[in-house]
Amino acid sequence: MAGLAAPRRVARGRAILGGMGPWQHSGGSGEGVRPPARSASGEGVRLVDALRMGPLGRGRIVGSTIGPWLVEAELGRGGMGVVVRARPRAGGEPVALKVLSAGLEATDVQLRRFEREARLPEGFDHPGVVRVLDVGEEAGCPWLAMELVDGEPLTAVFEREPPPSVAEVVRLVHDTADAVAALHARDVIHRDLKPDNVLVQRRDGRPRVTDFGLARDLATRSSLTKSGGVLGTPAFMAPEQVQGKGLTAAADVFALGVILYRGLAGEAPFPAANLPMRLARILAGPPEPPSARRPGVSRALDAVCLRALAASPEARYPDAGAFRDALAAAGGLAGAPPAASAG
Repeated sequence: MAGLAAPRRVARGRAILGGMGPWQHSGGSGEGVRPPARSASGEGVRLVDALRMGPLGRGRIVGSTIGPWLVEAELGRGGMGVVVRARPRAGGEPVALKVLSAGLEATDVQLRRFEREARLPEGFDHPGVVRVLDVGEEAGCPWLAMELVDGEPLTAVFEREPPPSVAEVVRLVHDTADAVAALHARDVIHRDLKPDNVLVQRRDGRPRVTDFGLARDLATRSSLTKSGGVLGTPAFMAPEQVQGKGLTAAADVFALGVILYRGLAGEAPFPAANLPMRLARILAGPPEPPSARRPGVSRALDAVCLRALAASPEARYPDAGAFRDALAAAGGLAGAPPAASAG
């Protein structure tokens, strides 16, 4: 992405929420590039104006502009904003552009989450972490430009028929853990790891971790969550996260364990109708091992998965790097340490 500026801070009072789903895969809505939408004066329509028109503006999004970007397709939308595929108007590679349509109505907390989403991946030179390329705003609507990943969310990979092999699941989760290990080495925890926030590239099958809207820098001890508050996706939250307690890298390890279990067993380890029921199931003891639901899963893989899902943070692997190494050993990946170290 030559020519794109490093991430910069946006003006106070504006922000964008994360958690809009698997929006960075370039298949998007399937719409091709259209000629720029035109206003009555003949000038290109701004994306900001199209968004503020509500449902009437959806037909004007493709071909609209925001800042230096020309919008080529809508990829997804959520309650607070939209994600589009855009290209520099001066020419260049496309990006995934996240725009907060709420604009001036955004709160200070939303602003800080947006700034954190832009700041925390900054300087990460890891192939498994989606890079933030630039941030800015136009007419009160902040935008965030990220690498456009040509691929699909890990959710879609797990739901294929036939499902991915045990070896493929191990590789995907191992490589995801390797990216998370790079975050943990910088004292950053993601806090919202789930298959929808892992995008698998089509060209090489590499998983890429994205969406840092809930991430936290442990070195600063700063948090946008009030004491006792709960943030995250319930099905992937560690018990201490559900209880609103202080978190360590072990919370991400728990989420990686849930992802591994779903990939191996084809279902969630702790299915429940609500958070209290799910917490009770976790605290009641480990789930059935993945091998009970899928023949071909080794006892070594069972052990790694169940340790990652331990109710106590102290009983899990301390960070994603330790989980990655144990998974590599249990799964027989090349260059892994001896299998005995997985325990």
